[in-house]
Amino acid sequence: MKKLTIIALFVSTLVFVSNVHAQDEGRFGVKAGLNLANMSIGDDADNSMRTGLHAGFMAKVPLTEKVALQPELIYSRKGTDIKYDADFLGIDLAEGETNVRFDYIDIPIYLVFNPVENFNVHAGPYLGLLLGAQVDTQAEILEGIDINDEDDIDIDHFNSTEFGLSGGIAFEFDRVSLGVNYNWGLSQIAKDDDVSETLIGDAKNRVLQVYLGFLF
Repeated sequence: MKKLTIIALFVSTLVFVSNVHAQDEGRFGVKAGLNLANMSIGDDADNSMRTGLHAGFMAKVPLTEKVALQPELIYSRKGTDIKYDADFLGIDLAEGETNVRFDYIDIPIYLVFNPVENFNVHAGPYLGLLLGAQVDTQAEILEGIDINDEDDIDIDHFNSTEFGLSGGIAFEFDRVSLGVNYNWGLSQIAKDDDVSETLIGDAKNRVLQVYLGFLF
């Protein structure tokens, strides 16, 4: 059912942007770039940003001379790197790092404002559809036992959707745009009372994106 929903949204978006592209006032395009992803796990967690990629489609529909609507369909890799160092009475029990990765299809809808030529400010809500989850752990236990484990996690342990707010700026040069977005997740990634909550608690996604876009 989740895959059918994603496919339906994908096809609907393509139909929409194709219709827009057929009109003189709308433009269809593609974009891709770098993700600097993290999670808001909590003050006690020693987690840091990890890199990933995003890529997808967009359509820009003018509403006025300076304002446009820009829906997008974007594949995006998110996650975080969690470091830990546990000891008891001066004895190192465990030290290592866990890399958490999530693959999403994000559907943002931006309101784009061009205060001057070749520059815009954009913001709007987004919906994320979870495609997959993976955890990679490298650790040393009791100063001698090494653990190297990489597992795909059943996505049923996580919420199938997330939502949040996204905003940024972009420089536009005819058909080419160079921009920066920040995605602020508002919903919890892990399900309550599940194995995923033990791993990341009530974490929410935080993603800084740098991208290059091309409008046809």
